[in-house]
Amino acid sequence: MRTTLSNVVAGTLCLLPLLDLPSSAGEMPLGAAAHLFQLDEATAVRTLDTMCRAGLVLVRTDARWAAVEKRPGEYLFPASWDRAVDHAVSLGMEPMLIIDYGNPLYANARKPTSPAARAAFARYAAALAGHFRGRVRHFEVWNEWDTRTGRTRPGEVADYAALLRETYPAIKAASPEAVVIAGVFSNAAVDGGEASTLSEFAASGVAEQYSDAISIHVYPTLEGQRLPIDSYVERFRESVAIIRARPGLADKPILVTETGASTNDTARGVGEDRQWDYISAGLSEAEELGIGAMILYDFRDSGKGQFGLLRRDWSPKPAFQALAAGRTPCN
Repeated sequence: MRTTLSNVVAGTLCLLPLLDLPSSAGEMPLGAAAHLFQLDEATAVRTLDTMCRAGLVLVRTDARWAAVEKRPGEYLFPASWDRAVDHAVSLGMEPMLIIDYGNPLYANARKPTSPAARAAFARYAAALAGHFRGRVRHFEVWNEWDTRTGRTRPGEVADYAALLRETYPAIKAASPEAVVIAGVFSNAAVDGGEASTLSEFAASGVAEQYSDAISIHVYPTLEGQRLPIDSYVERFRESVAIIRARPGLADKPILVTETGASTNDTARGVGEDRQWDYISAGLSEAEELGIGAMILYDFRDSGKGQFGLLRRDWSPKPAFQALAAGRTPCN
């Protein structure tokens, strides 16, 4: 049987105080992916300043394991990471760090599925949380484990669950106030109903004890084709329903940490004139479902997919203008 919102216990869809994300009165916390740690300092500052003016209070970025641990057990955090995080915090923004991907020191940079690789990943996660304690609270464990991200093979839910069991307590020991976000599966994770990746993860029971929130990714595409807006919105409902159907997850905060619409001219693209139609529909649905926050992918076009609110040359697309006109600047 397909899980629907009618199967979910009423009254559980609410924003829980655990997240305590920055927002103005009446506004859902909204942010964007920005790849901060891969930018030069001037570009990172310009990105954050522009996000802030548009009312984007969350910034999501990779904190790549291989960039920090280049000798076993030695964690050297680039100074540029600290400067980017400090600037975001100074603006009143909330950084969200993705703990990813593989490391050549362990399992040939593949997904950490062996006991030794999992332990090493958990140690890095603890070092990261400890390094940024007091500045960063929100950490995602991997990004789209079910796909080839990080030049790895698609992973199994059972292996991801094992990684969470080891990583969650390590982060909490280093930074007890940290919010550990699990799931973080791809847009395709909802496909297949009860046989879907998201359903398998929810049924595993691991998120009940080894996460503080669950992330979903929702895009208006299916099998490489653009979806109409109503079908895109339905994917939000399906994802939330799968999670809420599990009694132990009825009150677990849910975040959308990736959503957006490509403006390119492929079969997946919606065009610049309709990008805001999709984003605003998703935002409205997320608010209705009680989702805790939403993060757009991407803030600025990076040459891949053209999901940005800004073009590569920093000129604003209509979606950016509509967003900025309706949001309160973050500081």
